[in-house]
Amino acid sequence: MPKPTINFIRGKVSSEARARFDEIWHYRLTENQWPTDRWNYKRLPKPKFDALLKSLNGAYIVEMDSSGTKTYELQPIGVLCTSDGDRYLKLLRRFVEYLRHVYFDNDRQNSIQHSELINHAGFTSAESAELGRLLYVSRILGVACGGQPDFSAWSTSLPSDLGGILPSEGPTDEAFEILILRDWHPHWPISYEERARQLHSGSASVLKHLLDVASTAPAPKRKEPARKRAHVPAATETKVLAASRRRCAFCFGLNGVLEETEGQIAHIDHDPKNAKPENLVWLCSKHHNSYDSSMSQVKGYTAGELRLFRAELRKAIERKEHLSAPKSAPAAISGAAPQLPYEPQLKSSPREAVLAAWKDVQRAAIGVLETKMAFPDKTAPIPTGALITMLRNFGGVDQANATAIGQLASIHDAIAGGAAVDESTARAYCDAAEPVIAYLMAK
Repeated sequence: MPKPTINFIRGKVSSEARARFDEIWHYRLTENQWPTDRWNYKRLPKPKFDALLKSLNGAYIVEMDSSGTKTYELQPIGVLCTSDGDRYLKLLRRFVEYLRHVYFDNDRQNSIQHSELINHAGFTSAESAELGRLLYVSRILGVACGGQPDFSAWSTSLPSDLGGILPSEGPTDEAFEILILRDWHPHWPISYEERARQLHSGSASVLKHLLDVASTAPAPKRKEPARKRAHVPAATETKVLAASRRRCAFCFGLNGVLEETEGQIAHIDHDPKNAKPENLVWLCSKHHNSYDSSMSQVKGYTAGELRLFRAELRKAIERKEHLSAPKSAPAAISGAAPQLPYEPQLKSSPREAVLAAWKDVQRAAIGVLETKMAFPDKTAPIPTGALITMLRNFGGVDQANATAIGQLASIHDAIAGGAAVDESTARAYCDAAEPVIAYLMAK
């Protein structure tokens, strides 16, 4: 069955829903962030808000969760369903026409500048700035865009999949529909919890949206009753806390850190009903999350090494080594940027330095996701757009770092595609990549 047209999809949005989209979009443009669910519910109670969105789906609007804060965010087609949608569509059609000119007339050009549209495509400065902001905020056409805060100057990479979509001559109407609607998935859930549930149960529609790969997972089984978490008796809890002095067994066993940490009492055998003292250990939040997620990981932490680290930690505490431990953790533990080996490449091959930095960003990003979710196929490549979506949806990555990853990806794609790069440009890229890598590694 062919996908419906842009106009058909836009026609499904009621005037009341469009007014709500307008409020959300205006908030995003003026506050530079998406509104929280509570902000929305102040204007329309949650039951009415949910009823308003019931006939729609997550291809219009999605609920997101970043560090415990819920927001509602418009998807690209949702932005085009606002009252400004007609104007945005006209700008995008003109932009796609210029994309065709660049794609077929200059096979070395991999990015487009704000000034180009003014000088060669007939855009006014205001139109170009509005287009840049639109590409940046909504990622329509699947491209990353970066520039000045007011978008008086900006640049964006060419979409990576124009071959076979854009015709070399004639009308671009069909290609335009494909480019705008290629991420249209009519069964994409609006709710964050529902997307997470379907992802973990192997929902084909969610996997297709995120990974662009077909799901081979079996049909989800009937949901089992949740296991009850046994209450840890107060005396047992006190015994565990006193024996560990709230020092993380993994922090000590792996890195020799003897500082007090914020964390939880973990179950070594992963059985929440087993509250025997020999099955309990104090872990920092990071290692607790990693340990509980490691059952599906090839190189995950093991119960054996955790018991060993706990025993070594207790001996160190009996020797009162924790009382003389340094008051600050090593840089690698505190989240400071690691020393990354780009300096030799910056001098010998700036291009290779950029490629290496981006590869480290990808590795760090996958490391975050592997502690949060199970991948149906770890060998399948993850498109940048899907990677950023998963980092924000399930990895708790904030807007600033998600945007930075998108910009790093855009620059990398241009350089990998043959764009010129000198040492100073590569150094600036690596300098921008390092704090992003450090942020991801610390999550």
